[in-house]
Amino acid sequence: MIILALTTAPHYLTIIPLNIKCTELTLRYNYIIIISTSFSIMWHLQNEPFGLLLFLNYLFAYIWNIYDIILVLDEKNRNGLVQIILLNCIMAYTNYSIVYNNSYLYYYSLWHAVSVLKCYYISRFILS
Repeated sequence: MIILALTTAPHYLTIIPLNIKCTELTLRYNYIIIISTSFSIMWHLQNEPFGLLLFLNYLFAYIWNIYDIILVLDEKNRNGLVQIILLNCIMAYTNYSIVYNNSYLYYYSLWHAVSVLKCYYISRFILS
């Protein structure tokens, strides 16, 4: 599962665009990204056990998605709100659709790459 931890790590880079607009809200958002990504890496490195680590991994992922919405609402961008909710729903659905089989590492790594792009897009969207 090391490959999944490595493909999760680029999520840390999505905080870079938000450092341009340093508000209390974006600072908290950066903390959520760091904590969520850290729990995800730990979960993958522990061979994805059921239990507290799994719970914390998904809890902070949900908090991250909620913060996406809060930040877009803070910018009063109603059109962007639909985009962000739709992107987060698509990502959640595809995450839950990945089957644990011979292609699991490939598809989950690909999902991580797309997730990083989505997160970077949302960060840039918040700044626009």
